[in-house]
Amino acid sequence: IQKDGRVSYQNDYAREKLGSVHNEMRIEQITATKEDAEKFLQMLRNSRTDQDSKRFSCQLLSSDQTPMTVEVNCKVRRQGKDDADLVCVAQDVTELLDQRDRLRQTEKFEALGEACARISHDYANLLTIMSGNLRFLQKSEVGEEYRDVLGDINSAVTDSKALTQQIGQYSTKQRIDLTSVDLDDFMAKLTTMGQSLCPEEIVVSLDTSFAGDSRWLDETLVTSIVLNIVSNARDAIDGAGAILIKGEYAEKRDNATDVMMISIEDNGCGIAAEHLNKVTDPFFSTKKSSAGLGLGLSTVARQLEAMGGHLKIASEVGVGTTMVIELPVAATEALNPAYRARGF
Repeated sequence: IQKDGRVSYQNDYAREKLGSVHNEMRIEQITATKEDAEKFLQMLRNSRTDQDSKRFSCQLLSSDQTPMTVEVNCKVRRQGKDDADLVCVAQDVTELLDQRDRLRQTEKFEALGEACARISHDYANLLTIMSGNLRFLQKSEVGEEYRDVLGDINSAVTDSKALTQQIGQYSTKQRIDLTSVDLDDFMAKLTTMGQSLCPEEIVVSLDTSFAGDSRWLDETLVTSIVLNIVSNARDAIDGAGAILIKGEYAEKRDNATDVMMISIEDNGCGIAAEHLNKVTDPFFSTKKSSAGLGLGLSTVARQLEAMGGHLKIASEVGVGTTMVIELPVAATEALNPAYRARGF
């Protein structure tokens, strides 16, 4: 890098990652921020007094303008009394940092799962005692003025049991139970069950193109996943609205594993862009605090991961949300990736 910020040389790998060298290419053009560029330029400005090697981290822009994190080792090279340039060796550590973040996330989820298991177990025991005593009181001769109070308490206990089960489900490792499923029939059942979760003013419709194919999948687990997402879509709609469940192959290959895609599209309030990357985090929710724990989509993501699938989310505030399940399925059990994950 020359004193004016011009990049005068790149090796072959740098050309591949950053793009070809041109006479007008400057350090400002290949750094992600002005602060990143300043780290290089500052060394050149101090070249007369500071000739030690420097190490720092920054982000460079790849040829497709994607930021990548690099560890840089730079040294000023004197070319004469008043002339110098900067020789830099940069190591791309983007994947390394991603792996470290994924490991930390995994460790955090494992610790959270253990805590959830302990909490749900102890809390379930307390609820069992409360529920038993409530049944005793409801069968006893209590005054009529207390029956409504007991009914409210019983409703609260029932809701608490449901939340406890949800916490326990998050902490429990998924067991995959594969069966051969007629996909068109399965999608029709999902639509019927989805409609039963919604008020009359919200219409749930179906669009499927599986042409009577049967594939091996965990019908119970996939049903739970879809209905969980449908419940979120319902809660996002204020008044009348529509939910479309669509089934198709994202990728279909003869005699191999296909990729089944189920999308749930609603015309509800949508999710803000700054929340999209957080909605599958445990206990994150954009709903009112009384509307749940924020474990729904986190559980969905975990269940899909157990079956070799994943969740994609697209949303626009005021327009609606589309959640897409992509799941590998196969005509025979042994070819299904979830077969290898059985007992996960």
